[in-house]
Amino acid sequence: MIVRPMRPEDVEEVKAIHAQMGIDYVFPVELDFAEVIEHDGQIIGAGGCRTIAETYMWIRPDLDPRDKWTAIRLGQQGMLKWARENGVRELIAAICSNVVNKFTKRLQMLKWESHRDGWALWSRRVS
Repeated sequence: MIVRPMRPEDVEEVKAIHAQMGIDYVFPVELDFAEVIEHDGQIIGAGGCRTIAETYMWIRPDLDPRDKWTAIRLGQQGMLKWARENGVRELIAAICSNVVNKFTKRLQMLKWESHRDGWALWSRRVS
């Protein structure tokens, strides 16, 4: 088996593998890195990465709800600006279960989406 960079002519074959797997998400079109795994000249797998930034926000819990909302909106503006300036196309936020139910409406107002229903978010440190 060999691993090599994915070429434009590989994409349709990799998309077919994706479809065969029955995964419930759209094949990603914007990857920052992609490789294929070949065996006897045939692509048997592929993998890739795209840059996503995890966000964090800390707001004093004793603030008036209106001030909290203003602080959240202002904080998001800075994160979005940084992401655009650094080529980051997506932000993620891991929100604990005791907060998410109270916060879902606000997240939607800020144009956030639930990542993938039924999927658990995992992470791995690179270093």
